[in-house]
Amino acid sequence: MSTAWHSELRQERSRFMETIGELTDDEIQNARTLCAPRTPRDVLAHVAGLGRGLGRNREIPGTVARALFREGVIWSWPFGRKLTRYRVIPSTPGGGRRGRGQVVRGTTEALSMWLAGRGASPMNSPSIRSTTCERLQLHVC
Repeated sequence: MSTAWHSELRQERSRFMETIGELTDDEIQNARTLCAPRTPRDVLAHVAGLGRGLGRNREIPGTVARALFREGVIWSWPFGRKLTRYRVIPSTPGGGRRGRGQVVRGTTEALSMWLAGRGASPMNSPSIRSTTCERLQLHVC
């Protein structure tokens, strides 16, 4: 059963996708958003993670996985410099072994999100084991 708000949400999703499709490469990389200092590229990476949070898994193309992992590595520095304390080992294509210290294993996508600060709480607790790591299906060795 669809309600009026459900229809509006679907229309807004269509408008969002239309806007994204109209952006130039330069705008995707450099334009301002309401989520300053995030660029449209950062916002898209965030939105792309929505399905995982809903428990929906999907195959991620290699080029996308590499881009996500690269962004995760870059964003890891403002969020606790994780690669100075943890060695990440992706279990899926797209990422490479990085860092030093305690080993953390997971999919390239999950490690990318964790590195970029998704659920940064493990850095603030005595142990990396947390709800965030369980949700992202990261394994600490």
